[in-house]
Amino acid sequence: MVATATTSTDCNGQISLGGKPPVTNNCALRNYPAAPFTPRSIADQLVANGKSWKSYQESLPTIVPGVFGVNFSDGEFSNLSPASVFHVNGGPPTPATNIQKLYAVKHNPFVYFENVESGEDASLSLDRVVDFDGPNGLWADLNSEERTPNFSFIVPNQCHDMHGFVSGGTTICATGSPAATNLTIQQGDAEVAKLVNGIKASKAWRNGRNAIVLVWDENDYSNAANRVVFLVETNYAANGAASSVPYDHFSLLRTLEAGFGLSCLNHACDATSLVMNDMFGGGAH
Repeated sequence: MVATATTSTDCNGQISLGGKPPVTNNCALRNYPAAPFTPRSIADQLVANGKSWKSYQESLPTIVPGVFGVNFSDGEFSNLSPASVFHVNGGPPTPATNIQKLYAVKHNPFVYFENVESGEDASLSLDRVVDFDGPNGLWADLNSEERTPNFSFIVPNQCHDMHGFVSGGTTICATGSPAATNLTIQQGDAEVAKLVNGIKASKAWRNGRNAIVLVWDENDYSNAANRVVFLVETNYAANGAASSVPYDHFSLLRTLEAGFGLSCLNHACDATSLVMNDMFGGGAH
């Protein structure tokens, strides 16, 4: 395995489509071998061990059919909304074009699992996916020690996560110019401050051993390796340490599972998926 990918020549996990050369951006850290896949998530593991989880998604659609399959939503209406929000121009209904793309299902991984979609077990269902606001949302849960889940997956909308490219009707949080990009980054910074300060001011933060993990899923394609910012703050250990160990998202999954006393899943079980002790107040490798 290649330990780190720094250029397109040692890049792992490249994608080639339509017979074209592999892309040179957004590369994997290592060349992960094919392995049997276990169709479970950390949510399954938590519930099996008597623990709770929630996926908090900002601007989540409030109408049926809800969270699954909606990649075109302003938080109220979506491309899957009832026909009342469709335009009919002498033919079959077509999706309205003035809906802002704020919530994206691709940032809500739990809803892709069949058991969460079917909802036969309420503790592993779409009921565990909520917005930031509302009586069952993030802010309400943080204000109640009893309702705060053991594991919270928090995702800002696409204007607040620095993703940008949000369109529909009047374009918002675009990234077509340096000024627009800087504004989108400022919006993301403000959202991070709001979330982190809100969590640290909550009742839940003061109860037990807690950690805030701030991580991006991808970079801005400015280099070959997919290097992203990763920050951890705990309420039980000294903060401010820096790590020189190359980690990836499988390492994060393994670390979270270890913290909850769970076994590892899929590539989190690889020998290269190291537990991130040095980032969570433990000793270095």
